[in-house]
Amino acid sequence: MKKWLQSFTFVIIPNSTQSVRRFNMPRIVLFAAPILLIILLVSFLLLLLIITNQTKYTNQLETELAAFTSTHQTQLASKDEQIATMKSELLSLSEQAYEIEGKLQEINNLEHELKQFINSSNISTSIDDGMSSSASQFESQGGEEIPLERISSTALAANAWQKYEQAMQLAEKLQPDLEATKTAMLEHQQLMDITPNIWPTDSRKITSSFGTRKDPLSRRSTYHSGVDIGANRGDSIYATASGTVTVSEKAYPYGNYIEIDHGGSFRTRYLHLSKRVAEVGDKVNKGDLIGEAGSTGRSTGPHLHYEVIVDGQTVNPELYMLEEGELNHVQK
Repeated sequence: MKKWLQSFTFVIIPNSTQSVRRFNMPRIVLFAAPILLIILLVSFLLLLLIITNQTKYTNQLETELAAFTSTHQTQLASKDEQIATMKSELLSLSEQAYEIEGKLQEINNLEHELKQFINSSNISTSIDDGMSSSASQFESQGGEEIPLERISSTALAANAWQKYEQAMQLAEKLQPDLEATKTAMLEHQQLMDITPNIWPTDSRKITSSFGTRKDPLSRRSTYHSGVDIGANRGDSIYATASGTVTVSEKAYPYGNYIEIDHGGSFRTRYLHLSKRVAEVGDKVNKGDLIGEAGSTGRSTGPHLHYEVIVDGQTVNPELYMLEEGELNHVQK
């Protein structure tokens, strides 16, 4: 018999009254039992370690999940707030687009007023209908009040973009008209600058009109080539239009006098001055001081003899002299 198959006999003697008990145990069992016990103990310890680690990992996952859930909820709340803000901004942009259309309509109306003012009927008015129809779109008509959260962001963005596109199209159509109006205004301003249409004096008293009159010295009927305006010696005399001084001298019967070439077809003369301020070659603007009233030359008293010459012919200055308050000189 092999050594490992041999048995051990265990004898149990309880007391004198009971019989002796014997147990046979193979040698292999005696040696295998401790090894098995060790294996079971190690297995138990490994299982316990695995369970402990799994519990820690599970707790960690739960913590991370809770943190992620909280962060996600915060982000969702933030996104909702951002979306609401974007909707509000889109709605505001849409309203601003309406306002821009309104401003363009106002500009268009102003442009037409300017056209009427300068009689520029040749400027195109093809955008009237488009502007009028667009203007009607931004007028408040009432209606149902819809909460902002029920409005689609895409719809708001599309509406705002559409309004801005319409506004840009209207602006592009309006620009040529405004450029033409600007050009016409500049031409009109240039024409107004060289047109002698203000009074040459602060006085508004005409003592002798243009045309046939009885000469104050000879008492005979003569042709009066201008108007006489009552003034005191030393009163200011103003250029009635912008231009270049071509004459500034003293000669009989004009006395001290100044002549200004305004370009185009206009010239003006200022006679009987006590003092000449402007000299030949001076560039003067409408309303500039050019001299002082007096009674030099053939004159019976202080006044200004004022002439307007168009295409070489004297005309009635009163046709060009506006009433007080319509247009007056601008002193420097």
